[in-house]
Amino acid sequence: MLRWFEKNGRKYFWRFDNDWYVTIVAEIMLVRTRATTVEKVVRDFLKMFPTPDRLCNAPEDCVEAFFRRLGLVKRGRWLRETVCRILQDWRGAIPCSEEILMTLPGVGKYLSRVLITKLCSAPKPFVDTNVLRVVTRFVGEKLSVDEVEEWIRNNVPEDKLYVANLALMDVGALLCKHRRPRCSSCPLSRWCRSSLARTR
Repeated sequence: MLRWFEKNGRKYFWRFDNDWYVTIVAEIMLVRTRATTVEKVVRDFLKMFPTPDRLCNAPEDCVEAFFRRLGLVKRGRWLRETVCRILQDWRGAIPCSEEILMTLPGVGKYLSRVLITKLCSAPKPFVDTNVLRVVTRFVGEKLSVDEVEEWIRNNVPEDKLYVANLALMDVGALLCKHRRPRCSSCPLSRWCRSSLARTR
């Protein structure tokens, strides 16, 4: 799967950027929004507000105007407040606590785990609908998010967890679709119970 990901995975620039600011900007914009739509918007935003200080020192209505054209005004407020709190309360360093991160506007369990895994040397699974679907089909059982997280912890080495989690996400987004999964192209199909059941 990792070899497949290296060749075929989606190459969004924020995935391998270890700047917490870039990660938070991208992930808050990605909430219920397609990554292909977000990619250009993130670049435009970072040109206008290239650093956390520039964002926090910018007039609030300027930030809101940027997000208003996307129909995402609430997310603009979340982003600005979260970035400014990190600057003020933790001197620009991410607090490596899931509980603390989840108190910040726009930061839920998923984003807190992305940040901790990338930046805090404390890998944790981060499960979106794509990962949930892939693992559920792979094991051939209906699993909850918590059960998928446990499965990933038990089956993926910690040092590979971030990349493996991205790979699972991309297998789901590109191949293991909700309808018409492309099992013949999937790197997991030889071991996937759902795929094997389809070929019997």
